[in-house]
Amino acid sequence: MQGYISNDIFVLTSDCEINIIVIRLRKEDHGRPFPFLWLFSICFDIIISGDVMKVYKNNNDLIQGLEDKGLEIGDRNYVNNILTDINYFFLKGYFPVFTYYCEKDQKTKFKNGYTIEHLISFYTFDKNIKTIILREILDIEQRIKNAMCEVISSRYGVKDTSYLRRTNFDTNNKYLDRNLKKVRRQRNNNGKKHSAYTYYKKKHGYFPFWILSKVLTLG
Repeated sequence: MQGYISNDIFVLTSDCEINIIVIRLRKEDHGRPFPFLWLFSICFDIIISGDVMKVYKNNNDLIQGLEDKGLEIGDRNYVNNILTDINYFFLKGYFPVFTYYCEKDQKTKFKNGYTIEHLISFYTFDKNIKTIILREILDIEQRIKNAMCEVISSRYGVKDTSYLRRTNFDTNNKYLDRNLKKVRRQRNNNGKKHSAYTYYKKKHGYFPFWILSKVLTLG
């Protein structure tokens, strides 16, 4: 690895390909130069720390790569449509279920008998499970928020200056101040995006917890 300077361009090279180009810019302000601004640009198809950078591959290239790894493709048009709709990188996350490391070829290959349909079916199954869980989580979140509205409003009133008072909570909790700060931050940042929040704030000068709960996130 070596480098050379040509005017205001410093080029760092490797033994086989240009590695990193560093461009030095000089700007003048009232006759005095600003500190140098170094812009780092990493080139396409270069070698960095001994690793070859990834290059763009179209669907045909990806399909050929799957075949080379031993996956049974079948209808290439069908697979092409699949890769148009589903990011290849997402599908790649499911490869370990169907692959093994071939010591002879020194690379990962698909086990015999697996087809593209197996891969897509597993992806679809996982997506459906996530959808079901997310739906239930949203329902649970709504129930928790509703219970919080009932308890907080009945005990501490409807004004935010009352129910967000620090003494309403366990002051020995080391996370109390951080959590209250987080609630106020979400109130200020997210509240302006909700018409109910801005309406109550403008008309009444305060907002009940059932309005605040709309802009709070759990977790």
